[in-house]
Amino acid sequence: MLALPEEPWPVFSQHKASVNKYGEITLDKTLIHIPKAYALGHVEVVVYWDRFSVYSKHGEHIFNDYRPYMNKRRDIEWNDILKTWLKKPRSVLYSRFAPYLPLRIREHLAIDSIPLRKERIRWLMGILEQHDMQEIDKNFYELVEPTTKAHPWDVDWTIYDQLSPE
Repeated sequence: MLALPEEPWPVFSQHKASVNKYGEITLDKTLIHIPKAYALGHVEVVVYWDRFSVYSKHGEHIFNDYRPYMNKRRDIEWNDILKTWLKKPRSVLYSRFAPYLPLRIREHLAIDSIPLRKERIRWLMGILEQHDMQEIDKNFYELVEPTTKAHPWDVDWTIYDQLSPE
């Protein structure tokens, strides 16, 4: 048998991938969202056994993550997604990221009025600068702005609370 090499040998494959209009590439038969890649068209993907890296055609490192079959949790870039939703507010309910929103926030953004939905997306973008999505969900009623326009069928909670026997 031959001796193993003295220095580690990097084992990887490198190929080009095309980026669709949603900023996604296909890797291991799975669509993967690559933030900030939608304008590039084509990217270089370096694939290792457990992870992958994405580079622009100029060699700029764009993204690094685990391969889909590793079943690792991925962080969602909510700011990029919210910017896209702000441009196309009707797509919020049909987005592939909508099921990952906490229920309170999803219901808050599911209002029929498009101008009000845009206002709520802007509010969420602003609040994400200080808090993460789980913290916003946990403290939703404390963080929601009282100046936001009410839903047409909104409930006056002070009257509702008076009905409680306590």
